[in-house]
Amino acid sequence: VSGATYALGGRESTGLGAHSVRMFASPDLRYARLESQLIAYSLPRAVEVFSTYDGSRFPEGFRGASIWHFATHAVSAGEGGEQSQIVLPGRTNIGFSELRFGLRRLTRDQIPSLVVLSACDSARGDYQALTPSLANVFLERGARWVVASSWPVDDLATAVLMAKFYEG
Repeated sequence: VSGATYALGGRESTGLGAHSVRMFASPDLRYARLESQLIAYSLPRAVEVFSTYDGSRFPEGFRGASIWHFATHAVSAGEGGEQSQIVLPGRTNIGFSELRFGLRRLTRDQIPSLVVLSACDSARGDYQALTPSLANVFLERGARWVVASSWPVDDLATAVLMAKFYEG
C-alpha cells in the first residue's frame, strides 16, 4: 500500500467531519485524484489516499477507518455476482469472493459505517433473482450505509458529486 495523507485545512462539514476516511483513488481514472483532493478539502480530518493497492491483501490498510472510499472502476458480472470485482491497476483486483472473505475476517466493529463505491455498476445486481452486488456484500457484513451506482457514471461528474456529498 502506498499513499498520501491530505490535510488541507478544509472547511467545516456537516455530519462526516468526525470520521476518518481511507480511500483508494485509481490512477487509471482521470479525475480520481481530483476527487480525493476535493474530499480531503471538505473534511477537517485527514483523508488517507492510496494510489496503489494489492487486492489480495484486502482489507489491510483500510482497517480503523469509519469510511472506506473506492474511486475506481468496478465490474458487475456472473451468475450470483461471483465475477464482480473492484478493479485496481495491474492484476490485483478485489474480486467478489476476496471481498466476502476479507470482510468475514473482520469483526462487526471493524466494518466501516459508510462504504462509498465511486465506480460504475457497483450496485448492479439482479434483484429479482436475488443476485447480490458489490454493495450488497458490504451491507450484509454490517456496513450501515453504502453509496454505489447501478449504471455507468462519468468520472468528472462523479468527482464533483462525491465532493458535494462529503461537503454535507
